[in-house]
Amino acid sequence: MQYAFFDALHIPYFVTIIIVLILIWLYTNKSGIKTIVCTDALQSLFLITVTIISIITIKNSLGLSFAEMAKTIAHHPYVRVFDWNFDSGSNFFKQVISGLLITVALVCLDQSMMQKTLTVKNAKDFTQYLYLCLFV
Repeated sequence: MQYAFFDALHIPYFVTIIIVLILIWLYTNKSGIKTIVCTDALQSLFLITVTIISIITIKNSLGLSFAEMAKTIAHHPYVRVFDWNFDSGSNFFKQVISGLLITVALVCLDQSMMQKTLTVKNAKDFTQYLYLCLFV
């Protein structure tokens, strides 16, 4: 925002920070955690949509059908899931442990993710939040 708008208006950087912080506070204070959950649900929907569009675009640019794409991927050496060679970088146990640590770092150390985790107690609550975000 600073480079796009406020520099042209000669507004100092610290004023931009104060404006953004006030907007964040108002946004969160208006609906509380529900606002954050709804925003993240929409963000997840958009990320999944972009991933699907990317896969289809790559498939089309390579001139492959879905069956050919699946066959090409299945025969690639990077797709080996069960690599038992411990010296290998793609060892199954190393991958599981690194995935676990990444998940802990992303979910447990991020305050907003922790708030959402504590707010949504079960799948039914999550479904209700998702419904409210998308249709209300």
